[in-house]
Amino acid sequence: MNRRGFTLIELLVAMAIVAVLMTLAVVAYAPVQRNANDSIRLSTINTIGRLLLSDGCYAPNAGTGDYDIKVIYDEIVANQPKVKQYISAPPQDPKTGAGYQTNYRYIYNAAGGGHCALYANLENPQAVVTLKNISAPTAGGGNGYFATKDIGPNGTNRYYQISR
Repeated sequence: MNRRGFTLIELLVAMAIVAVLMTLAVVAYAPVQRNANDSIRLSTINTIGRLLLSDGCYAPNAGTGDYDIKVIYDEIVANQPKVKQYISAPPQDPKTGAGYQTNYRYIYNAAGGGHCALYANLENPQAVVTLKNISAPTAGGGNGYFATKDIGPNGTNRYYQISR
């Protein structure tokens, strides 16, 4: 008997195999994407930190508080318009940043000569906590990873901060 084409069973088996392979690829890709986004966050935090923490802490006009980096960026550009030539827009979190909110945060505490911290929520829930003595972003609390009780905008309780 001369057959042309595939039977329905053969097509269903081939589609099932493709579906399983696609599922495996998506499952394997998710942690890679998470780690890549966290690498971008760490690099961005360290770059912004060189600007804001280079000569002590940048003191926002409103004083002590917790600010989105967009607020700090807008304030710096208002005071020094030439900054916009070099940094055209504030950096944004690769997963949850939007034009009005970057989800990179800056905390400033004017007490004791001024301390500050720049921090971001991570996507990797297994990020190893290196700052075990803090459970919230803390100005002057050190550089590294910490865990909070609450889940952040990227779906974990893990954060990275640099501080002075």
